[in-house]
Amino acid sequence: MSELESLVQEINRTVLAVMEKDEEKETVDDHSAYTALHMVQNLTYRKSEDVLAGCVCFNLLNTYVKQKEAEFGYFFKHYIVRLTDYMQEQTDPCLRYGCYEDNGQKLLIVEFCGLHQFSFHGIETNEAMMEKAVDGLVWNGIRNQKAAMSIYAFLPRIMALGSDPGLLAEAEALASERERLKISEGYFRYLEHKTYYRIAGTGNTTKPALVLLHGGPGSTHNYFEVLDRLADTDRQIIMYDQIGCGRSWLENRKDLWNMETWTGELRALLEHLNIKECHLLGQSWGGMLALHWLLAEKPANVRSVILSSTLPSAALWSAELHRMIKDLPAEEQEAIRAAEESGNYTDPAYLAANEHFMALHSFTMPDNAPECIRRKKRFGTEAYETAWGPNEYTPSGTLKDFDVTDRLGEINVPALVISGTEDLCTPLIARTLRDGIPGARWELFEGCRHMAFVEETDRYCALLEEWMKEHDQAE
Repeated sequence: MSELESLVQEINRTVLAVMEKDEEKETVDDHSAYTALHMVQNLTYRKSEDVLAGCVCFNLLNTYVKQKEAEFGYFFKHYIVRLTDYMQEQTDPCLRYGCYEDNGQKLLIVEFCGLHQFSFHGIETNEAMMEKAVDGLVWNGIRNQKAAMSIYAFLPRIMALGSDPGLLAEAEALASERERLKISEGYFRYLEHKTYYRIAGTGNTTKPALVLLHGGPGSTHNYFEVLDRLADTDRQIIMYDQIGCGRSWLENRKDLWNMETWTGELRALLEHLNIKECHLLGQSWGGMLALHWLLAEKPANVRSVILSSTLPSAALWSAELHRMIKDLPAEEQEAIRAAEESGNYTDPAYLAANEHFMALHSFTMPDNAPECIRRKKRFGTEAYETAWGPNEYTPSGTLKDFDVTDRLGEINVPALVISGTEDLCTPLIARTLRDGIPGARWELFEGCRHMAFVEETDRYCALLEEWMKEHDQAE
């Protein structure tokens, strides 16, 4: 008998023993659930032990979902996709996996060493079907919380046999950090859909919160988690996935991807969380949203605005980026020119040129990138292409005429402009913001590109801490 087979039989004996007893259920805590969720997202599925680890994690998450009414549908789908890829690459003698009929309903089943581990109802292995079935997915795992906690205790032994034993330690460390920073998450209803938000820190403070508006449109909140440490200053750090991306996923709604939709969502977020006072930070597209909101609604509860690598004018942005494109090799310039002229943005030469341009001025993934940067995300491609365009330098969507340059003088809250020397937000764009907003301050990060808060997190956080402390009180 193999070590894996012996372990699977021991797990099942433990589960059966727990299920036979009528004992008080054990609580699945947030720490265990978040650890399990991180494991599922990052398992590489190179060995059958990885698949078993995924089953164990989802058995735990199954009971957590019942308790918290949380939504893990996307991660279940992610697991199924990775599992399908694994099974297509090789035949695993320990593992049986397939799609079956169950009273007229599709049933996806996973078995180890002849013992049933996990099943999913209402879903097929076909990718298109999975996309449509996520919201209605039903999973059949262990419902008994004590049994789920019992099999979760086997995870270290499973990972020791698997391909990435360090993953569990990383997940545990992240869960501990979440507890330390008192991370909370939730949803609120918006336009008959749901918007996800995430808060670091508690509300037991008199300091104004920091509300973060991510880029894109469609880029998700993930990268903002590097700013969680600001919660150590006894301040809530609030971020959210704007409708159309991440855990606020929505598609086939091109009618929604406009400034009005996202402005209304920001207003709804602040009302839902009952935010009395806040500092507002908008990065890239998020800065456009912040500028529009300040000018259109002139909110009285904003203590300051931080405009990070953003723009007052789509036309100015396009002109400056096209100027920088002239520094690319001649063949890359030509590939971009041809794509813009023909409207064909799928040509390999264009894709390579665009990737090179973005690597120079936006971001490339370093080996030591924080987990939140490496984490897979659901980018809102439809929202981005509909609202902005096919790339950063060709605005052609609903935001193509955005220009508040002549109205910057109306902004009556303290403003901090942040950009990098290698940024998509060139010094000319940043200076236009600084010169246009009365009393604005500009901080230029040498060597940084479009995400200075990731490339120079320590300096960025120190700057924000100093700035917010200075402007916590109304002037």
